[in-house]
Amino acid sequence: HPTLTKITGKPTASSLKILKKEVYANAQAVPSTRGGGDHGHLGLVMTTAADYANLVPGNPFDLPAHPGPAPVIPAGATGPQITEINRQYAATLEERKVATQVRTQIKSQILEAVPKIYLAVLEHEDFGYANVTIPAMITHLVNTYGVLTRADLEKNRESIKTCWNPDEDIENLWIRLIEIRRISIQGNDEITEH
Repeated sequence: HPTLTKITGKPTASSLKILKKEVYANAQAVPSTRGGGDHGHLGLVMTTAADYANLVPGNPFDLPAHPGPAPVIPAGATGPQITEINRQYAATLEERKVATQVRTQIKSQILEAVPKIYLAVLEHEDFGYANVTIPAMITHLVNTYGVLTRADLEKNRESIKTCWNPDEDIENLWIRLIEIRRISIQGNDEITEH
């Protein structure tokens, strides 16, 4: 998603679900060997390590520590050993650089998609959002604005009655019904498939 779906007005559970889904898709689109190598940089943006661990059991997304300003070459190292140390050093720096770029770009996308007022409480007076993590942003938005109220659930339940227009693709109806059901499950007011 070159740009995330813009949230107009106060975020809702549905608009935040879309935001989170798009953020996750963008993070997964950038390859990484971490976490088993199948989910790109998803581990950088998921709201909890436990969620990532459930998705990728036994393969945590742990970036290596910064290797320092220069490679450490032990005394007496051979030419091939020095070459390998230099290769590992460069690979670690590159991996951390890519992760930083992913964080920066996705954070910028979130700040463009969400009206500033809804994230302002996280902004530092000197550093802005530089030290705010993506999971912290998503968690704040979901916990503050994404809680479904009884009125939201009743409105969701009533939306089943919205007539389908035969001029529309039938797939639009199925997608709408799936979303209605998903919201009901999220709000512990499940509407069954039947």
